[in-house]
Amino acid sequence: MEPKAGVCLEQRYFLMEMLGIGGTSSVFLAMDERIQRKRAVKIIRKTENHKDRFWEREGLMLKRFHHKNIAEIFDILEDQEFIYFVMEYVEGYTLRELLETGGRFSCLQIIHLGIQICDVLEYIHGQKNPVIYGDLKPENLMLEKNGRLVLIDFGAARRWKEENEIPCWGTEKYASPEQKAGNENVDLRSDLYSLGIILREMSGENYLPGKEVQPQVMEIEAVIDKCTRENPKERYQKIQDVRKALEKCEKKKEKNAGRHKKNLFFAGILWSLSLSFLGLSEIFSRQASVLFREGYERYMTAGERNTAKKDRITLFTKAIELNPWKEEGYFSLLREYREDTFSREEYEGLLEILGRENKDGISYESCFSQSPEAYGRFAFELGITCYFEWEGYGNKKYALSWLEQAKRQGGLTCEEKEVAQCLTDIAGYYERPNRENGELTYPEKKIMETYWEDLKKMMEIPETKALKQLVYGETAGQIFQNLSDFQESGIPKQEIRKILEKIRKEDEELEEVIREGEELLELMEITW
Repeated sequence: MEPKAGVCLEQRYFLMEMLGIGGTSSVFLAMDERIQRKRAVKIIRKTENHKDRFWEREGLMLKRFHHKNIAEIFDILEDQEFIYFVMEYVEGYTLRELLETGGRFSCLQIIHLGIQICDVLEYIHGQKNPVIYGDLKPENLMLEKNGRLVLIDFGAARRWKEENEIPCWGTEKYASPEQKAGNENVDLRSDLYSLGIILREMSGENYLPGKEVQPQVMEIEAVIDKCTRENPKERYQKIQDVRKALEKCEKKKEKNAGRHKKNLFFAGILWSLSLSFLGLSEIFSRQASVLFREGYERYMTAGERNTAKKDRITLFTKAIELNPWKEEGYFSLLREYREDTFSREEYEGLLEILGRENKDGISYESCFSQSPEAYGRFAFELGITCYFEWEGYGNKKYALSWLEQAKRQGGLTCEEKEVAQCLTDIAGYYERPNRENGELTYPEKKIMETYWEDLKKMMEIPETKALKQLVYGETAGQIFQNLSDFQESGIPKQEIRKILEKIRKEDEELEEVIREGEELLELMEITW
């Protein structure tokens, strides 16, 4: 089955959204459910020719590599169709995306980024069995806000002089002449050529060999020129030589500038570029906002589509964890908990989630309550659930506090306000005085008379079918539960019969309950 957002791999890595797609692979933003960390999952479709298990080569390389400029690999999964690389999620932009904004890099910025590329190439070239990266290009370089450059996608990387290797690979614009010619003697100097093309592109498209050089790149003209020689023998012979040349340019440039320091440029590359293309700090904030929002929506969508109640509750809870201020997760969670019968265990489970805290130590309920109308509606729904649906009978004590909250917060319709007020009045009757000698005291008689009036009033409020069913069922139950008390309080039996008849007409499902109640009334006729 084709991987897609909403799928959870190995019951651990939840795919939130697609970040990119290529010819044989795609990359998803995922959440590691076990440790609550974002991950990037690269998904590679296996080829029909199982002898060409190129993904194994990439996986083995990545597992051996540990360098600050290489995305860490944490896990490798496999099924019949796909291989999954679970990797460090680098939150930033590719160098290609930055170049396409139209902004220019200063000479020092180009040098500092170039030195980072030299660092990582020196690492992979210096392996016991040297590795040619083979496809160095802006699309495979990610830049974080702190200035760290990360090399991604080792799909084209291969060991130097590996047997039966196909020599022609890479991307046309950045591949060395020997790569494009299919030369069997392609070596580490091919990566140096690609580096030179990238440095040139960062310098501006107008900089081409033999043409006028942009002022900001005068210092590195010679480095770029030597990296991109047609003949490998005329290039730098190893990546360390390129690094030394760039560091020499750096010292000269910084000496002229006087006040600039390297670390300030590392931390400020994106900030300085932002002046020329509408503020990357804002772009990163928007990106984080989009990922936040889309991640939330992915969890919600997956929850709606899942068939298991337990899994749906887990997914909606994950959505709330991502954004405890957003209302949809809470209402979906309540809907799941109130399905069938609402029990004490489910109520306590819901309260436990509401009581959890975000990284700032603020409870989810406090975050939610910052939207008073939405929180008021939630409190009303939870109050109704406790009142009518608690283990089939209702729990007026717990309903009372939520209904009081709903009235204070707002967000209710006129009908709901009336229902909330009526139900809180009725719930208050459950703190009634004790009987004396088995008989009702006068105050309690007055309370039962008021209670009866409130029940009748409640019957007149509902307009929606769903609320009518709850109210009518509750009224019938309360009549039969308190029939003796109503009798002792002098409530006319004709009024009770009238209410029961109305319930029978409105709700056929209560027919049997009403009939049993009427039989009880018949038995009480003698003493009524």
